[in-house]
Amino acid sequence: MKGRTEAILRALLAGEGLKSVKRKGWAVKAGVRKPESVAEHSYCVALAAMLVADASGLDCARAVKTALLHDLCEAVTGDIQPGEMPVEAKHALERKALKSVLSGLGPALEKDYLALFDDFNGRRTPEAVAVGELDKLEMAAQALAYERGGRDLDEFWRTAEGSAATELSRELLGRLRLMRRRRP
Repeated sequence: MKGRTEAILRALLAGEGLKSVKRKGWAVKAGVRKPESVAEHSYCVALAAMLVADASGLDCARAVKTALLHDLCEAVTGDIQPGEMPVEAKHALERKALKSVLSGLGPALEKDYLALFDDFNGRRTPEAVAVGELDKLEMAAQALAYERGGRDLDEFWRTAEGSAATELSRELLGRLRLMRRRRP
């Protein structure tokens, strides 16, 4: 029992740690001085996953778990930016970090959680595809908020557009774009 308690606390504290891990892309590429944390981003992705999964008939629990796990490894690795390393190396490093965060939860949970993480990275299930799209959609929503400060964040919008494969994601992104055009 003690080992499982420690394992749960380790995972919980890793999640707590995400509150202080800033999303680097906003600072590096956009010059945002106080960018959102990974925890803030992950919360919004999880909320979106719940809403979209329920509205689309997807497995809501699977989608929300995937959203909550998708960046948990960043408590160990930090926010690795695209191009910093090959994608395969990034996924391997992140998987190893997530495995260390989840260690001690028991073989069944560790296996299930790592499988969700692998599904997310490989976009192997409808829920993983949805969460991958929502990860980028949330980025567009955050870009909209940062652009209110006078920034032009087209690069982030293009990334989100490139990930919007489903009709619902394209619809949601289209609505965000309308809000962008109407911004003061």
